[in-house]
Amino acid sequence: MGGDNRVGLGAVVRNGKGEIMLVAAIGCHGLKDVALAEDLAIRNGLQLSIEAGVWTVLETDSIAVVNMLKEKE
Repeated sequence: MGGDNRVGLGAVVRNGKGEIMLVAAIGCHGLKDVALAEDLAIRNGLQLSIEAGVWTVLETDSIAVVNMLKEKE
């Protein structure tokens, strides 16, 4: 992350065929933790799919977030 702690958070929601149903991107500043930024991006994507009524299977490249979610099970 840059010195000013600005990050972009993005989410892509796909259907069971892999077709893109929804996309979202937002900018945030003040984040100092990469895992927190990844977590917020996942939360944003899940919120988007819930609001749209689209069933979601979560995919992420953040092993830290995956491990954290597994611990919560």
